[in-house]
Amino acid sequence: MTTDQDALLGRFITRTADAMTERGWQVDPTAPPDGTVFLGGFQQAVDGDWLATVDFILESGPTHLGTKLTLAGLRQAERFQATVGGELGVRHLPTARLLRLLDAICETNVSRELDDIAEEEGLELPAMIDADSVDEASRTLVRLVDAHAMRFARDHADIDEVVAFLASGGQNSRDREFEYIFVPTLLAASGRHAEARAALADYRQRPKTDPAEEAPYAHFADKLTSWLDKPSVTS
Repeated sequence: MTTDQDALLGRFITRTADAMTERGWQVDPTAPPDGTVFLGGFQQAVDGDWLATVDFILESGPTHLGTKLTLAGLRQAERFQATVGGELGVRHLPTARLLRLLDAICETNVSRELDDIAEEEGLELPAMIDADSVDEASRTLVRLVDAHAMRFARDHADIDEVVAFLASGGQNSRDREFEYIFVPTLLAASGRHAEARAALADYRQRPKTDPAEEAPYAHFADKLTSWLDKPSVTS
């Protein structure tokens, strides 16, 4: 990545973080921006064990476009272009803690893509080519967050709402194993142990994305079952 690209992505990260923190969002300490693809994560308390979440992600680019004529012939021109999006969601903290305890490779929230939300509003994800368009991209995405993030989080800050969201296909950006892992863990972390066991039995039987996923899922299911069987959990 060139110095100019570093500067422009850094500008987006800084402008967006400033705007988000001004609105009461906290920087997610577990997910610092890497300056390449992940451009910032934020969270805000909703109610009790629930956090609203927002992540900004580079969706395409940066690319170099165009050519220029030099004494040595045609050369590729240094023109930055990138598209930025991300997702907004809600995280159940006891579920996130249990996923970490189980060493489960799984996202800790349910979410919607900013791309889908923008499309519903007749918009496209913002493209960035220079400092002005970087600033405008940041403003556009923060406006989408203002309009949708807390509303989505409050509407889904409920165990049954999350289960229904996943069952309806609302989480369209992850493979089916996400639901198979997340739902039983969510139910277990919420004290709904009989439902967690029933969900595990159901998901064990469902087809996986690939046959190679059968063994890892069985390993996860066994670990969650062992957790549910602990006297401190069942008593």
